[in-house]
Amino acid sequence: MSPAVPARTLGNKTAWVTGASRGIGRAIAVALAEAGAHVVLGARNLDQLRQTEEGLRAAGARVEALALDVASFESCEAFAREATERAGDPAILVNNAGIGIFRPVENFEPDEFERQFRVNVFGTYYMSKLALPGMRRLGAGHIVNVSSLAGESEAPMGTAYFASKHAVHGFTKCLLQDVRDQGIRVTLVCPGSVDTRFHIDSHPGMHERDQSWMVPADEIARAVLHAINAPAGTCVSRVDVRPLSKPRK
Repeated sequence: MSPAVPARTLGNKTAWVTGASRGIGRAIAVALAEAGAHVVLGARNLDQLRQTEEGLRAAGARVEALALDVASFESCEAFAREATERAGDPAILVNNAGIGIFRPVENFEPDEFERQFRVNVFGTYYMSKLALPGMRRLGAGHIVNVSSLAGESEAPMGTAYFASKHAVHGFTKCLLQDVRDQGIRVTLVCPGSVDTRFHIDSHPGMHERDQSWMVPADEIARAVLHAINAPAGTCVSRVDVRPLSKPRK
């Protein structure tokens, strides 16, 4: 077991994790599985998901891999239905799936701008809507929305991405007010620069660069587990995680 992961504290809980095929989502899924949860992995890349599923099962974890495109409500419904059949009602939902598209606003095609919101914002709404009935049946639950420090800042060429993250922040804060009296926690997790392929994938043509100063994805997973394992009667409503070091010039 990774030293960053607490003891098997989640042995009676089912957790759904979106965007779990790589990066932060995969790290969170692994940490939840190592903590004893029955984890249902969701992402579009089913081959990568199954590799993670096989590795975790070989280590004795309970895990399921299901195809999921959070931009489609029909795909989210199918995921929720099969996940519940296989693993029971979700006690934990981690909305991690997200994309970043960066360019001047006049260079966006309308469908590209819309997809940014469909994945980052609508996907978070879809999955929360579908997980909440099961959490209410359990009488408790925890929704973790992985956003970004971009949700409270700005940058050139960031109109779509930054605006979508601002929306996730607002959604998450209001959702907590809707469900906290029902025993359901909601946490906003805001990473800064994380050592994943996000920077390369969201800026096609960008050369590989030194990312050793960035936060490892495992540390974001550790922050998520910290929030999930908060004492009863409390809710960690927001966690910011940023590098201590600055970018190397």
